[in-house]
Amino acid sequence: MRKKLFVVIAVLAALGVAPAFAQAASITITKAGFVPATVKIAPGESIVWTNSDTTDHQVSSAKASLTSPVIHAGQTYSFMFATAGNFSVKDLIDKRFKAGTVSVVAGPASGQSV
Repeated sequence: MRKKLFVVIAVLAALGVAPAFAQAASITITKAGFVPATVKIAPGESIVWTNSDTTDHQVSSAKASLTSPVIHAGQTYSFMFATAGNFSVKDLIDKRFKAGTVSVVAGPASGQSV
């Protein structure tokens, strides 16, 4: 089975066709906020938040039904966005500057900053 999968991937690569695997975009949580603050992805892709700050944070989006656990310094949290739309995202612990937008659009987006 593995050999067949390898052959299929090799043939697709030779033809210049990339297999469709769900991808993840990255957002870094800093003292100043989310970096980048706005990300564009396709439905089925994920966002990975990495806490590069020294304090705890908690990512939330009411529209996306997203509430992360507390993300401690150095930890990550991932969430897959299944449907298209614009989702406001905020930090429930530090509300001063930590806010952003995830735009989920049809077509390949692959974690582009907008």
